[in-house]
Amino acid sequence: MQKDTPESPETISRLLRLIEQERMASINGWLEMLDFLTVEKSGHSRRLARLTLFLSRKLGWPTEDVLRAGAGALLHDIGKTRIPREILHKKGPLDADERTVIRSHPVHGGRILRNHPTLDRLGLLVEQHHERWDGSGYPLGLSGEKIAKEALLIGLVDSYDAMTDQRHYNHPRTPGEALQEISRLSGMAYEPEMANILSRMDPEEIRTVLVDDTGKGEQEFLETLFRQDLSLECLLGEDLEMTWTMAKTGRNDPQKENSPPAFSGPGSRPSGGSDPPRSRN
Repeated sequence: MQKDTPESPETISRLLRLIEQERMASINGWLEMLDFLTVEKSGHSRRLARLTLFLSRKLGWPTEDVLRAGAGALLHDIGKTRIPREILHKKGPLDADERTVIRSHPVHGGRILRNHPTLDRLGLLVEQHHERWDGSGYPLGLSGEKIAKEALLIGLVDSYDAMTDQRHYNHPRTPGEALQEISRLSGMAYEPEMANILSRMDPEEIRTVLVDDTGKGEQEFLETLFRQDLSLECLLGEDLEMTWTMAKTGRNDPQKENSPPAFSGPGSRPSGGSDPPRSRN
């Protein structure tokens, strides 16, 4: 029997598997930190990315567009790291000034991503993900084909998740009710073909897509996104330290009991603590 040596194929294969495991652990830790900083329950960004990938493939998009849409879904709410936490946490209705602030998060997200030289297109998708087919969205009130198709799809999927998810400022609808609402708004808020494909899906099929934890399909867009060794520090720069310190100390956060779990940065896993409350769109 041949003994393993440092240069043997078996040893190299094991090392490559270990490297890949460490890389995915780092990515998962990065995603959990991003979910917390945007006041989302862990897994929100990945749910959106999974359903966006699934639908973009059903729409027959080229692979490059599919991966771009998945990466945009993953980062769609990164601009919320610039929104005061007391507004994100507020349980009651927002006043006019607070609505203006919360609606600035797509612009902040676009600027964050455009600070990275390879992410300009993703910045556009994040900036446009609250625009609507009929021009009723924000921040610019764009309509129709003036909106990037990937942004239209991300916005549709985000709406479905917001309708069906338990959040601190509203009560969830059943998946069937949400799909009926999407069908009703097809051609108005939502691009018709995209809305029709989603609204005709069986709720159980959607649930399977959203909770799939096999990693099948996800690694493609994750690796695309992280091929430049992208990190949260790279995106947020010096602001990350201030944002993370505010989150840990509960500053600007009236619900201090929802302090973040012990967390040392990308690659780390949360330990203890409860999920933070859900944020507004």
